[in-house]
Amino acid sequence: MTTLNNDQSACAGDLSHLSSADLDAISNHTIDALLAWSDDMVEFYRYRSAFITYRIDGKWPGDPKKLEALLDTSGWSDDPTYAAQQAAKLKSGIDAVLAKIADVVADLHNREAKIAGIQADDRASEQEIWAAIDTITNEMGVTYSFEPLSVCGGGGRGNDPSTVAFFCQDGTLDYRNKIMFNTGYVLWDLGARGDPWMLDAAKHELAHRSISIACGTARPKIAGARYEAVTNAYAYQFMGVNRQRNEHHQSGLEEYAAGDTEMAIAQQIHDGTCS
Repeated sequence: MTTLNNDQSACAGDLSHLSSADLDAISNHTIDALLAWSDDMVEFYRYRSAFITYRIDGKWPGDPKKLEALLDTSGWSDDPTYAAQQAAKLKSGIDAVLAKIADVVADLHNREAKIAGIQADDRASEQEIWAAIDTITNEMGVTYSFEPLSVCGGGGRGNDPSTVAFFCQDGTLDYRNKIMFNTGYVLWDLGARGDPWMLDAAKHELAHRSISIACGTARPKIAGARYEAVTNAYAYQFMGVNRQRNEHHQSGLEEYAAGDTEMAIAQQIHDGTCS
């Protein structure tokens, strides 16, 4: 940037003092800067294209190729005009992607606000609880099923008795717009499936999904090792999870305990900051 600023100063006013060698050097500086910027963008999207496509479409593609045309650097030459045109085209494409992501996230937040009002009090029947779960999953555009944790790469953990529900960020395409309930949960047949907390658990998993759409991952850098607590904080603030009831059920689980720090991070994620 210092070099380009110096070039700009050198080009100010009368250019008659600049030799052809000077002009060639300035031209090359511009080309080098544009190519470096393009390479940086290509590198950025090469490792993030699946996340970006997910955020655009609300789903994970098996073989993302939507941005390949924009990232093709073939044809760059020593012509600074052509280089500038290609850089402008790439920037235009990136701007369009970011605008689409903004629309998707805005729609996501509208849906979250709607499900925040769907509640189940402590007197709700099992039928009423699952009717509420039907409502919130339909509103968020997802399905739910009853499957072992192993479908999400849990290996031999199978129906882990400590896990009541989960969101499978790393599973196949079929699982990324779905939340799962674990019938192997230790209290499943001892009243858990008819407990209003099941609605809170469903919203917690939907919060994982919302964060993954907003940030491209359910474990954004800003949350660090506290991602479960931040997910709870997100669900408390934006999805209407009953905090008192949820904290009672998760008593002693420090990784899920949301304090002021986690609440602030959840707000930042909701506002668009992920790292």
